[in-house]
Amino acid sequence: MSVWWGRRPAELPVPSDQPCVELLAFGTPDHDDGIIVDLPLDTPLPGEPLITVCLEADGGRVLEVHVGPIVSPGVPPLWYVEQPQPSARPAAMLLIAFATDHRPEGSVVDEATFKQMDVHSNEQVGAVRWYPDTGLVHQLYVSPRWRRRGIGTMLVAAAGAYRAARGWAPIWSDNTRTDLAEEHMRSLPDPFKDRYQPRTSVMAPPSDDPAG
Repeated sequence: MSVWWGRRPAELPVPSDQPCVELLAFGTPDHDDGIIVDLPLDTPLPGEPLITVCLEADGGRVLEVHVGPIVSPGVPPLWYVEQPQPSARPAAMLLIAFATDHRPEGSVVDEATFKQMDVHSNEQVGAVRWYPDTGLVHQLYVSPRWRRRGIGTMLVAAAGAYRAARGWAPIWSDNTRTDLAEEHMRSLPDPFKDRYQPRTSVMAPPSDDPAG
């Protein structure tokens, strides 16, 4: 199933005084996979969006990411910290999720803003790190007490939202995964399940999850 994006002026209030737009992801056959089409505000939507991204119209800064219940039902409200890593080799992007009440659900803050907040990195519920130039997911982590609640799926979907907003390469995973990651891949909804190669080699589990 294809996942395409519609772009239109933002209707939702966003924390910015600049003009904003929103990108809406749909899993329908109306358009080719990955394409972005302009949607006038009076155009009926083809269904409930899988993902909604609000970004500044001028600079393209991502302000909010909302992953719908179709993709990841029952996930607690999350907000995100973005940490670009341009000096990494290859350059990487890190998106960290929190479930505290320091920010509204779906909101995104940069690292400088995060450092001024009364919240610590060890309060994170999970994180995803990927390479924007290729789209390869390098790391996907969910804190042990938050696992099996759909947070990994939401993080991957949020990374996909960044890819659409920034014009980066499509998100994908190679064929080396832990047992826990393989279980996560099998639980993905249909629009995303076929974007990952079958596992051919097993990666050791993280140290905080010896059972894998």
